[in-house]
Amino acid sequence: MGYANLLSVTTARIDDVVLVLYVLLRIGLPKLLNEYLPPHWR
Repeated sequence: MGYANLLSVTTARIDDVVLVLYVLLRIGLPKLLNEYLPPHWR
């Protein structure tokens, strides 16, 4: 039995990452997170 039978490589497209980031920024997620999770260095 060779290694080809043991290994499998799965790939996925990441074209939608930019869209997801845009939507998260558009709904104000960074501001919401900063309100509920203050920086730890304060």
